[in-house]
Amino acid sequence: MYHEFIHEFLSHEVHCRERKNKEKMMVVLELKFNVVNKQNNEVYPGAVQRLFLRDLAYINPKRWTFDWKEEISYPEHHVYKLIISGDNDIQGLISFTEVDDGEGYILVRYIESAPHNRGHNGEFRVAPVLLTYTCSKSFEKGYGGFVCIHIKLDETLIKYYESLGAVFIGNQRMILDTVASQRLIQLYLYKGV
Repeated sequence: MYHEFIHEFLSHEVHCRERKNKEKMMVVLELKFNVVNKQNNEVYPGAVQRLFLRDLAYINPKRWTFDWKEEISYPEHHVYKLIISGDNDIQGLISFTEVDDGEGYILVRYIESAPHNRGHNGEFRVAPVLLTYTCSKSFEKGYGGFVCIHIKLDETLIKYYESLGAVFIGNQRMILDTVASQRLIQLYLYKGV
């Protein structure tokens, strides 16, 4: 179902790399995303990749709000970083879990821009790209694009997520439904050459 969705709604480039495994060859699909510069609206191709312990050496924990070292210590938490293609600087981080309660959805626990991307004067728009990645994972897992975001009760933050298509449902939660997720994917999945 996920592959049909991607084929029907998107025209994107999927990069395939073959990586040798001890027993077999496996194909790794890496989706590319549009990362927009806040100052000039220039678009750069970016990638969302798993965050490893070794990556934490490149971030100053005193400048980040969340404890990302603790976050990656939980095996059920999926922690990812956003990078610009060709540059290993971490632009933002996200942690999410899968909630399979019959319906199923992705629960975003934490999402954070790198210090140099925060505020209106920051360099890149990070949150939409990281949320787009979770939307694609929700479709891939058969959850219909449903993504729930755990948020602080902050009016500015709520309005920001509403601008991305999320709806406040109470209890410090906002939700992206199928339509909102499709819209984010159409906007932020990289369609470059």
